[in-house]
Order: sequence, then C-alpha cells, then structure tokens
Amino acid sequence: QALEQARKAEEMQAWVQRKEREVLQLQEEVKNFITRENLEARVEAALDSPKNYNWAITREGLVVRSQRRDS
Repeated sequence: QALEQARKAEEMQAWVQRKEREVLQLQEEVKNFITRENLEARVEAALDSPKNYNWAITREGLVVRSQRRDS
C-alpha cells in the first residue's frame, strides 16, 4: 500500500507540474492579447505594417504573388 501511495503522490506531483507549465504558458500568451487599453495602439501597428495573404502555390511549388499593390 505504501508503493501505491508513493505512485499516487508522483502522479499528483507530475499533474501539478503540468498545470504550472500551462499557467506559465498562458501568462506569456496574455502579453499578446488585445485589450481595450491597447486596442488603439494595436490597430495603429496593424495599419502601419499591412500584410498581403493573396498568393498561391503552383503545382511545381512556386509561390505566385498578386501583382496589385493594394490587395
């Protein structure tokens, strides 16, 4: 029975460590969230660095990008 308790304690410790890692990961992700406080700055940053996702890949694997600048 002592071995069973030791195994359960190890499992619990491993579970706690996984949860601690999850919390730390979420705390890092929160830094990138858009909130009311940083909304204006994030919109300005997005407008200052536009991205163009209008592209395709040919059967040969070549990337074909749009020729238009405004798309």
